[in-house]
Amino acid sequence: MIEQNRRVLITGASGFLGSWISHHLNHQDLKVFAVSRPSVSMSRLSTLPKSCVYECVEQDWASLIRKILPNVVISADWSGVDSASRNSFDVQILNIKRISALATASLESNVDTFLTFGSQAENGPINISSEEINYDYATTAYGRAKIEVRKLLEEKFQNSNTRFVWGRIFSTYGPLDNSTWLLPSLIQTLINNQSFNLTSGDQVWSYLHVYDFCTAITLLINSSQIRGVVNIGNEQTMKIREIAESVAESLGKQSLLNVGVSDYRIDQVMLLQPITAKLNSIGWKPVIDINDGLPDLVRWSLYGKGKYTIESLYGLI
Repeated sequence: MIEQNRRVLITGASGFLGSWISHHLNHQDLKVFAVSRPSVSMSRLSTLPKSCVYECVEQDWASLIRKILPNVVISADWSGVDSASRNSFDVQILNIKRISALATASLESNVDTFLTFGSQAENGPINISSEEINYDYATTAYGRAKIEVRKLLEEKFQNSNTRFVWGRIFSTYGPLDNSTWLLPSLIQTLINNQSFNLTSGDQVWSYLHVYDFCTAITLLINSSQIRGVVNIGNEQTMKIREIAESVAESLGKQSLLNVGVSDYRIDQVMLLQPITAKLNSIGWKPVIDINDGLPDLVRWSLYGKGKYTIESLYGLI
């Protein structure tokens, strides 16, 4: 059982993962402070109690930590994840400065746990199963910035009373995801009766449903023995081609899938498989098989957009 009446402050709460975390922890009867920039859409947070939602400029986030004095800070904010900004150092350096300020405020406020997120991009194209160690072969400015933030925070929190958790995220999916990523883009393209070009699709990939991601976060903030790098992903893998074919078949649009038309990237990752030893040690494992999660995502894309809130989406799981 998660300890109730704890205060959890979540930055980047209007995003895909941040919004799911906010709703999920609110279901655990925690006191949630969902913090986001006022300039972005708050639609994913529209059904949270108004008392949970804080819209303020990011320069005030550190001050908000000092005011609220939360038990847990979850930094789920990161700008420049899209392909246009992933190699822009000017964009990525702003993340480093902002998250460093959040960490400093958390230390000064005696926060119990500071949890923020790394990425598979830190590893680069290692093409072996990823253990909970630092490979640090990033090929993008985004990946290198993640590495720099991790090292900075490890130093900041060393010898402090605040537990630091670096949740290294491998690919997630689910309702309300950003439309530019592979699965929502594939589904919407086929729904629109347009062709979708793909590589040969031999990449062996891992996808974790966002609900399982949230259960991992719940365990992590309540497990004081877990700290440092924690892989958050699904050890189950499938070839990208098989995933795409499954989506196309569920829509009856197999003829629109053009496999082998696109080239691999020069730094293409051919194997993405996290080893989730730390999460497994505290009893976590995914409950949504991708063969069940994909059809649910297709149904939501067909019938649920603009209708289902995150709370009602629990009924689809």
